[in-house]
Amino acid sequence: MVPLPRKSEDEFASPGARSRASTSASSPDLAEALGADVGTAFRLDPARMTYSQRAEHQKDQGPHSEDEHCTRSPTSFQKRTENYFHRPSSVSRLSANPAITQFTDWASSTPNGWDQLHQMFVREDTNPAGGTYMDNGNQGMRGIVKKRWVILLRNKGYPNDEGAAEVFDEILKESRVDQKGRLGDVVNAPAEPTITLAFLKRFERRAVSVNATLTSRDEQSPASRFVKLLVRERGSSLRAWRLDLDARGTGRVAMVDFTNACRQLGVASQGKLIWNNLRQDKVTPLEFHELDPKEAGNLEDFAETLWSTVGFDLAKAWLFLDTNNQNYLSFDEFKAGVKRLGFDGDVRLIFKGLDSAGLGRMTRADFEYVGKVSRMGHKRLGGINTKGAITDLITWVQRELGGAHELIVKIGLGSGVRQILVGDLAARLTALGFEGDALQAAARAARLEGGTHVTADTLYSLLSGGKPR
Repeated sequence: MVPLPRKSEDEFASPGARSRASTSASSPDLAEALGADVGTAFRLDPARMTYSQRAEHQKDQGPHSEDEHCTRSPTSFQKRTENYFHRPSSVSRLSANPAITQFTDWASSTPNGWDQLHQMFVREDTNPAGGTYMDNGNQGMRGIVKKRWVILLRNKGYPNDEGAAEVFDEILKESRVDQKGRLGDVVNAPAEPTITLAFLKRFERRAVSVNATLTSRDEQSPASRFVKLLVRERGSSLRAWRLDLDARGTGRVAMVDFTNACRQLGVASQGKLIWNNLRQDKVTPLEFHELDPKEAGNLEDFAETLWSTVGFDLAKAWLFLDTNNQNYLSFDEFKAGVKRLGFDGDVRLIFKGLDSAGLGRMTRADFEYVGKVSRMGHKRLGGINTKGAITDLITWVQRELGGAHELIVKIGLGSGVRQILVGDLAARLTALGFEGDALQAAARAARLEGGTHVTADTLYSLLSGGKPR
């Protein structure tokens, strides 16, 4: 077989490339005048390049910068952008400036805050022919200058004009003009600095990414800002938890209910971010102490007082508090009653959180919500919804005897005798004054041991926090 003649590299080149090469070779003065070669002229106007020329040009220029992502996949660009936002310099730009922190806090905690900011800018619309045009009507302007930005924020309730000006300067840094200085950008640059919707959205992504790096206990974290929103709307995070989040009235909130509540509160875009900031588990329902540990701590102190005084028997506690039998308590009546119980915490915060109507009157249903939302209620009684002989026994032992240890001693389960038959346990409970169904309570306790007897260890564990069966 006769081998084919081998062509030179010039023969494989496109006619346009050979033409430019010949022009460059035959016109050295022109190439020198343009800077190095005729290709420089094409780099000044990328719109005149073909796709292959642009790709070859980008290859010659080396690695892409952050802005030149037109040939990168969206996933790659998104990941690279998030990494850029998480850099220490990016984090410090937002977290170290009090004005920026105040603004992001305001925008994130205001219902539909970021959406309201978006509406200040002009958006593209589509005509019947399928083309796009800029709507210059009442929706806003193509860009917003600093003076108008400050006025618009003031009209939306932002309290700090000087801070708004600093925010404008920070958003302006999202402009690509200062970073790249491309010819088209310079030609089209406005006489007075303006920010556009694209700049604001990039700033918003940066703020969200930075906030995602904070823990839920940080003051500027999404969770902390959400608690501030709840307190501002309802006066208490516990009251907001019951009215806005706990849609099923169980004291715990599933993720789907949480995101729906965020949508109703005007922070739909923040729902998953707040949840992930609180916990990574998407299956287990959220508890109140995870959302607001400070107010939950005060509530748990109150629950401990109820446990130590009335055995967490909320019916008995209500009768103790409602001395006038009027089926509601004013703040003064509630304060006087819980002081008699020995609670020395923040009484007003408890009352404000349980007063669901916000009228200064706490009903019995309001008061009994303590059993659903407190960790004490779930730990000791399995939640206030648990009814039956075991629940009655637990509350009676704590209220009348002072604890499980005292009961074990009184029924004769000392060091020598470590178990008792069901019938004997029921008889001794009745003799001690237990008003509930002693036989049913003894039988349910015996199920843990096979159904015929109850040991001292099992009884102690059950009465000290075991879940009723």
